[in-house]
Amino acid sequence: MIAVEKNPILEQIEDRAKYIQDLVHEYPRFLKKWSEETDKSFQEIASEYAEGDPDVFYGTYSSFLPAFEEDDCRRDIFYKAMVLMVYSYYEGIIEFLVRKTKSDDLVELICKVNNIELSDEAKKAKEHIKNSIRHLRNHLAHNNLMSSKQIEYIKTISEKWPEIRFSDDDITINGSDFILKCLEEEEFVLKEICEELGFKHKRTNVSKQK
Repeated sequence: MIAVEKNPILEQIEDRAKYIQDLVHEYPRFLKKWSEETDKSFQEIASEYAEGDPDVFYGTYSSFLPAFEEDDCRRDIFYKAMVLMVYSYYEGIIEFLVRKTKSDDLVELICKVNNIELSDEAKKAKEHIKNSIRHLRNHLAHNNLMSSKQIEYIKTISEKWPEIRFSDDDITINGSDFILKCLEEEEFVLKEICEELGFKHKRTNVSKQK
């Protein structure tokens, strides 16, 4: 029988990523349920007010419908918040690992100080995080004036990911594909760094009790 003794740092990386994934996946179901329950409530109010008159019912019910036009705005707010959360997840673990190495720098210095080399796939993922979600996160978090280079990065993101629209320095996000892809890459880089640093889950043989 094989027992797994989980490394607490690696387990934290996995658990936090899973939590964010679940939150992102659950949101469309939450919004759908909210819309259905709200629509039912509107119909009940309109029916009570109309007292059997279909014209009054329709007029009253129709007056409530603009509330559903805000769904795009709600999605945009949620997914923008997820961009901040996903990058904060990555940044927080990196800062923790930097403290573990007694250094003030980030990924490159973690590797240099500890004499470790990331795989080509991890390096590519790290650069994508640095050159895409970081710029998007900084703009959303600080609403800062962007350099022409930052604008080009965000334009590239919006061209590749249809759920992200960027025009006149305004960003709207109405889907989760980009967010989940970035989270996947972040978890991959963090886990590879941890494994290189020796933070690994341990498998041990456990004798069955008779």
